Parts: sequence; structure tokens; C-alpha cells
Amino acid sequence: MDVIIDGHNLIGQMAKLSLQDQHKELKLLQHLQAYFGRTRHQVLVAFDRGQLAGKQASLGTPQLQVIFARGIPADTLIKQRIAAHPRPHDLLVVSSDRSIQLVARSCHAQVRTSQEFAKTLQSGYRGSGALQPTPAQSL
Repeated sequence: MDVIIDGHNLIGQMAKLSLQDQHKELKLLQHLQAYFGRTRHQVLVAFDRGQLAGKQASLGTPQLQVIFARGIPADTLIKQRIAAHPRPHDLLVVSSDRSIQLVARSCHAQVRTSQEFAKTLQSGYRGSGALQPTPAQSL
């Protein structure tokens, strides 16, 4: 399964992270690397401009791609990536932004809100069901 994450949207839901922290993106990426490190999921995290925007290539891993949107909002970039995904039914989109959720659902991707995913991420659970949508989220 591929995963697209609305980075700043998720940071806002993490108990130990703050949108005011100048290292917020790096801290989120550390959480995500620890969480996804033992899986085969390919993860894309999209941010609007940030402190680390010039270092995006060095922040990622082969499994975790990091993009700082330039010239367009990250929400637009995320929507474009969802629409262009070759297997959207194998895609999980993490965002509480309703317009992103609408695009994801119209493409038959799975959706988790940032609040839901933050709870999963903070619990450290890495079981096979960690990324499964609830029945209300499935299409």
C-alpha cells in the first residue's frame, strides 16, 4: 500500500508536536520513519514551505519521500498525486482536509483523518491492521 500524508495537517494533531516548533517537520519525519520502518509501504509526506524546504532530498529515504510544495499549496500537490496514482484503490490518504478527502474518495482511495492516524502513530502500533480503514472510510 502507498500512503500520502498531509504533513502539516498531521503535525497539528500530534500531542508532542507543535506547528510553532521550527523543527516540526523533522520531528514528524522521525516518527514516520520509526513507524513505517518495518513495513513495505511507500510513503509520501507533503508540506507547505518550511524551515527544511531546501533539504527535502536529504530528509527522505527510499521508502519515505518528502516534498515541500513550492509555487502551489501542498493541498493542491496532494490532490494531483492522488489523481495521478496508478492504483488509487491501494492508496491511503492521511488528511483531515475535506477537499483532499473528497478527491481521495472520488478516486477510490482509502482515507484516514489526521486525528485517527496521529493516535495510531503515537501508539507505536505496527501491526498489519494499522493502516486499515474503518468501515465508514472504505468505499
